[in-house]
Amino acid sequence: MTILSAEHLSYAAGRVPILEDVALDVARGQRLAIIGPNGAGKSTLLRLLAGLARPSGGAVQLEGCDIRRIGRQALARRLAVLPQGVEAPADTTVRRLVGYGRFPYRSHLRAEDPVKDREAVDWAMQVTHVEALQDRQVQSLSGGERQRAFLAMVLAQQPEVLLLDEPTTYLDMAHQLEVMQIITAVNRQYGVTI
Repeated sequence: MTILSAEHLSYAAGRVPILEDVALDVARGQRLAIIGPNGAGKSTLLRLLAGLARPSGGAVQLEGCDIRRIGRQALARRLAVLPQGVEAPADTTVRRLVGYGRFPYRSHLRAEDPVKDREAVDWAMQVTHVEALQDRQVQSLSGGERQRAFLAMVLAQQPEVLLLDEPTTYLDMAHQLEVMQIITAVNRQYGVTI
């Protein structure tokens, strides 16, 4: 069953076409990698799939519904994206950062279910192996620790679909392997489409 799809998707920066007539079908529970040289439009495609950029043509659908018709909060409960080069506000602890992933489940800046929020944050930190780091400031972490903390943040959203833009960039080989093992486990054990 297709969970995320794109039909005739195009995007242009001014008059310069970046993507033209892209078609994509991602099955529920699938892990899919998009590869290509720098500047090929991979990040742009992820932004379009996440609803963070408006296509110049075509549409993106989440389970058959155009994502432009899904409210931002409702979309964020189902689909999470971790872009490249994301930064945390100064003096933010790992636990607080991971808690930011629960924003889609808040109304008027209050948690709809504080117990469920705490459970989701604890689960995300456990899955990404950052529980021992929860009281540390994000800016004090190594590159691999920081990437796992940001991965925990998007997992705390409890999405059905997780879009990751080069999640292992700038990491040494050991941390690249660790991040990929976490992503594989999240896909296999929890059925998150990646």
